[in-house]
Amino acid sequence: MRSIDVELVRAAALTAGHALLALQGDAKKAKKSRRDFVTTADYRSDTIIRSHLADFSEDLAIYSEEGGGELATKGALAIVDALDGTVNYWYGNRTWAVSIAIVQNGKAALGVIYAPQVERLYVADEHRATKHRVENGEPSVLPLSFHPTNNANLKESRVGTDWRKGDPEEVFRILRILNDNTVLPRILVCCTMPMMHVAEGKLDGYVHPGPMPEDHAAAGLIVQNAGGRVTEIDGSPWSPFSKTVVATNGLIHDQLLEVLNR
Repeated sequence: MRSIDVELVRAAALTAGHALLALQGDAKKAKKSRRDFVTTADYRSDTIIRSHLADFSEDLAIYSEEGGGELATKGALAIVDALDGTVNYWYGNRTWAVSIAIVQNGKAALGVIYAPQVERLYVADEHRATKHRVENGEPSVLPLSFHPTNNANLKESRVGTDWRKGDPEEVFRILRILNDNTVLPRILVCCTMPMMHVAEGKLDGYVHPGPMPEDHAAAGLIVQNAGGRVTEIDGSPWSPFSKTVVATNGLIHDQLLEVLNR
């Protein structure tokens, strides 16, 4: 397979994000559910991203939340979340983003996340992570500095979590644990951006008891390469296909795993 051009993936995320901004307020619910739905904007963003990646279609398999596909652990795979945080997007909350990960033989090789409403672009390869301000649709050449918090006390930590589809009781269990051991836990209804908040020091940690690969495949790589730590809830190593996710600044990680598994 030809090497994936980082600029191509960045362009896909930026173009999709600009389209989502333009469509916000005019999008329609395409599949209706009281708590979980998809909009016409999700599908438009997915189409844009697939079009950008089409040049590699013979060698690069594509899996996305809206378009489907096979989650292959062999070869090269793009894992796409064309709009993570659809509910937030629909109701005008800023916590949503476009996420694209390139996975090589089951291992995250590239992660790109674009959050249009906060004008931030996050990029990670296998070695480092960078954050860029986006102005007038173009990311800054020089990256912004960012890193996780230096808080080592779980009791003074800010930790977010999220809903697990079909199993609210597990979320309530985690919320009770976080309520007893951290400061004012929050349900954020988005996986990508809370993990970016961990990477850039706005949260100390984040727990998701049941994410899909598109929720964290790019974000996990970015958190790790920004200096944070990512595992599953049982402490096993993180991968783009992990069934649970714990992302922290690294300093509270073992404490958080202990209370979650107690």
